[in-house]
Amino acid sequence: MNVKVWTAGALTHSPSRCLSTQHQNRLGVESDRSTAARPLGLWVIVSDEEVSESAYESATKWSDHTVGIAILFDYFHGIELMLKGFMALDGSVPRHHRLRELLADFEASHPGTEVSVLISTYTTDLDRGSPLGIFFTANGLDVDSWNEALRYPESKKGESFDHLSLQYGGLDTVDFWRALGSAAREIRVASVRLARSLEHT
Repeated sequence: MNVKVWTAGALTHSPSRCLSTQHQNRLGVESDRSTAARPLGLWVIVSDEEVSESAYESATKWSDHTVGIAILFDYFHGIELMLKGFMALDGSVPRHHRLRELLADFEASHPGTEVSVLISTYTTDLDRGSPLGIFFTANGLDVDSWNEALRYPESKKGESFDHLSLQYGGLDTVDFWRALGSAAREIRVASVRLARSLEHT
């Protein structure tokens, strides 16, 4: 079999031009003064045919390094809007993005709900060893910083965010992403159930 490989390095031509030295070391990227930098076994597609750039993009379009940060942003944004929706029913809508505070306000009006328990898994009770927990710890942040940290490459103070723990996790992080998807579905069902119950009170 004539094996062909295509890596993220082939898309950028030289990962060393795009990554800091710290990130190169963490990802196992070798570089020298030439443009011969290469990833060592990460983000690789193996095929017995030539792999084009479009084939690489197609094969990795659902990878964590492609959509992971966007998925997390949408997940938290959905939670924020859902919580604010319930607060709107109570007559007030906060104008901030702090999820822990929003959850506390929601629980004050709707104590002991399944919605609160599900949301707390990724907010107040976040597993610090998960990719998301590692991301917040590595950047000296907490979940209340999600809107800025998952939206921009750096803070308003000009401090860069390190998103590496949310990318290139491979099979080690599949369970995390699956659990997040399940949690999103469960939160949606539980919030609809709660909203319908409130219509009859």
